[in-house]
Amino acid sequence: MICFSAAMGVISVARATLPLALFGRSGIGTLLGRLTVPQNLAFAASPLLFAAMIEHVGRDWALIASAAIQIVAVAAMLALLRLLARG
Repeated sequence: MICFSAAMGVISVARATLPLALFGRSGIGTLLGRLTVPQNLAFAASPLLFAAMIEHVGRDWALIASAAIQIVAVAAMLALLRLLARG
């Protein structure tokens, strides 16, 4: 639990400072708003969608789909890290 809390703290700091470091001070408020809206919509919709998925395809398939989505997210993150390391 402590490791998860520490990771969430680092993510919170990075979410606030990384766009500033990458894009500068000009229009940072607008940029952060644009970045936050999709995340907030996903956070709001995910419990409802996951419950609907459990209802329609069952617990096991819902967990498999969730794991597949997470694997795709990790792959995208690794691809982004490689892209940033190049340039």
